[in-house]
Amino acid sequence: MKQEGNLEVFRYVQFVLVVVVLKVFACLLLVAMLLTATSLIDPLVTVLSLPKLAIALVAISEIFLFIGRERSESKS
Repeated sequence: MKQEGNLEVFRYVQFVLVVVVLKVFACLLLVAMLLTATSLIDPLVTVLSLPKLAIALVAISEIFLFIGRERSESKS
């Protein structure tokens, strides 16, 4: 019984980690695309895309905050 519970917890943790990693890669890809696009096009596009970059950076910080919370909860 206890092994089955541990296996379920292990699978859940694996699932959460996969989701977190995919979100991080998606956000980093978005930031890279925005930085590449803004450096190749005129300054007006750079100004217009700054809010998108800010949103991507906030999303990345939220992901790392979530990871930190998960780690602190798993330690206690």
